Amino acid sequence: MKILQIHLRAPTAHFAIPFAMSIKRTFPIPMYSTAIGIVCNALKYKEKIEKFLTSQFSMAIIGDYGSMQYEYTWLRSFSLKHHKRRFPGKEDRRFMGEVEHPGGQMPNVVSYLLDADFRIYVKAPLDILKMIMESFLSGDWITHLHAGRAEDIIDFFEVDLLDIQVEKIYETNGYTWIPSPEFADLDFKDYESLFNTIGGSIFLVSTIYKVSNGKRHFERIRAKLYNGGIPLINFKPVVLPAHNERPLFFARMVKE
Repeated sequence: MKILQIHLRAPTAHFAIPFAMSIKRTFPIPMYSTAIGIVCNALKYKEKIEKFLTSQFSMAIIGDYGSMQYEYTWLRSFSLKHHKRRFPGKEDRRFMGEVEHPGGQMPNVVSYLLDADFRIYVKAPLDILKMIMESFLSGDWITHLHAGRAEDIIDFFEVDLLDIQVEKIYETNGYTWIPSPEFADLDFKDYESLFNTIGGSIFLVSTIYKVSNGKRHFERIRAKLYNGGIPLINFKPVVLPAHNERPLFFARMVKE
């Protein structure tokens, strides 16, 4: 089976967990939507992006990081309503003798990864894989390669077309998304049993979005975030596509 491996590293990364408020937490690996965004950034041109997004592709993501840090910062807005709550008038922004940011503000903690190292595996028709590979290597991108936030610059990337086989797997060798059976693009008859046996919380992981009334509306798939050993199913090792002992849990980006 031909697949494309996109290996990326970034000194810092923040893969935002949705709806986290006072503490902006990060996943250890990107969601599918972030991985799709990285590919679309490299593709640059609308016709290439459309060809990719309509190709019924599947993705697997696996990665790890060196350490995690927390940044204490402020979230600010230019809300007139919040401004009036804090200051005497709309043109005044002194509080207790100190000049502050206009509008509203609140203290916030942001967690982010150091030395993020992750791989995106794309399963699609061969012409799509070659198009993505050529686009990455050309350097003709929308903007510099980054891991979601513009400041999280990719300082290393490697793109390879691989011919992979199925193997017996015993551990994930990194964090990975394990899609629920209705989204899994895998030929393993006991996959539902495997998914139910593996521990971990189920997340609604964003994939492709459509714009409506100026807002992005994401498709989401159910998946577990997991890093660890793979259990035996019916007393037998699980056999799945793998690369360098990393199991590839391919997920369809749109439910069939």
